[in-house]
Amino acid sequence: MSVKLKNLIICAVLAAIISKPVFAVTSTEVEELCSIQQDLAFAIMSNRQSGASVTRILKTTDTIKSDNFKQFIRGLVYIAYEEPLHYSEKAKVESANRFAIAVYKSCKRKYR
Repeated sequence: MSVKLKNLIICAVLAAIISKPVFAVTSTEVEELCSIQQDLAFAIMSNRQSGASVTRILKTTDTIKSDNFKQFIRGLVYIAYEEPLHYSEKAKVESANRFAIAVYKSCKRKYR
């Protein structure tokens, strides 16, 4: 796993730990949380598009203490691996961008 993906997972775990309940989250906190989720989704899809095995990516979630957060990350991994593997660099980047944007939009909808 790349260092960037490990760092994003750490940031996302910290964001999940320190975030307030949904009803008390400020717009700034929502933006930060959704941006982290977007970056994490981009990293997961980038790893998928680079040919990393699903089991290797899933193994990185073993150290996450929060079961809810672990299931969230694993869910992202499963969704990413349903997407086809692309061969051109342009298609790989586009796939990662589409996935990241979809995750970001989903997060933002949750906190409306």
